[in-house]
Amino acid sequence: MLDWYIRHHPSSAHWCIGEIMREARDRWNIPPEETIRTLRTALSPDGELSKEARTTYFTLLAPRDDID
Repeated sequence: MLDWYIRHHPSSAHWCIGEIMREARDRWNIPPEETIRTLRTALSPDGELSKEARTTYFTLLAPRDDID
């Protein structure tokens, strides 16, 4: 489902994944980088996104060090 969401509504998916990262960090102290890695890995086996598209999309989602 996440694969479809990213392909058809990338901006909304971006926001949703950001909320997942925030919730995981606030609730369970899971670093955002780990959440991103886990979601990207979960999409790999069954998703229709190419490896390049997945890499690009999730690179854009990665938290930046210069933002607090």
